[in-house]
Amino acid sequence: VYLKVGQKFIEQDLGVSGIEIKKLLEDNNKDIFIGTGDGLVIVENGTIPFSKKKIIKAEETKIPLLPVKDIIQDKDGEILLAVGKSLLIFDKKNQVKTIDALKNTDIIVLHIDRNKRLWAGSNASGLFSLQKVNGKYEVVSHYTYRDGISSDEFAYNNSISEGLDGKIYFGMFDGLTVYNPEEDRTITASPRSYITGVKVNDSTYSITDISGTELSASQNKISFYCDGLSFYNEDALKFQYYLEGIEREWANVSLNPEITYGYLEPGNYTFQMRAVNQFGI
Repeated sequence: VYLKVGQKFIEQDLGVSGIEIKKLLEDNNKDIFIGTGDGLVIVENGTIPFSKKKIIKAEETKIPLLPVKDIIQDKDGEILLAVGKSLLIFDKKNQVKTIDALKNTDIIVLHIDRNKRLWAGSNASGLFSLQKVNGKYEVVSHYTYRDGISSDEFAYNNSISEGLDGKIYFGMFDGLTVYNPEEDRTITASPRSYITGVKVNDSTYSITDISGTELSASQNKISFYCDGLSFYNEDALKFQYYLEGIEREWANVSLNPEITYGYLEPGNYTFQMRAVNQFGI
């Protein structure tokens, strides 16, 4: 990292010499966030001379020592970081939270548009749109090449940009995609949900065959085969579910249409399932 003084560039001793610098961000407090190939370095008190700044080394933060591919700050002052295969939030209390919906997703570029939507471009999983709901980011849309974007793989380094007219430009390895919010369509029809079969221990039954059957205590491993019908990208369907008797909410989400419960205690249970499209409907 270098400081420009007049016509000279003077290297600063921030503990990052010889380390690949992937991203720099100066936040609203004038602190400098340095995303490296080996984690995050923070230079606090950005308004005082470099020689007096407090430097928080990568191993002193709560951020994993993994490549930091992008850093942005939202309107609430929270810092969002694409680190490894996680999207993390560094909040005002210096606490680190994970956006669970994007766990194990290789996010490489971030952008917040004028409508406060967070866009996250990935290395191989397409494009995600997130909104902050009650202070928590939630995925509201997921787009892949099947939806019309150029590729599922984004290019590195500021490959999302917003024009003065509100259009958003996404740079990908197979071309450029332009999104015009004014032409956005609202999908209101929810997918239809079906349970096509049930597997009890090692035996599979159709719904007709097993309907009304009372299972013995030893028949305690049950799998439900789920399906959904949508008129908009069925490949993006997810299944929300819970089992009344041991769970109370729609807390579980799966892309896998086979949902299994094992070693159930004797009792009465009701399996609840619904299919959800990429717009959360």
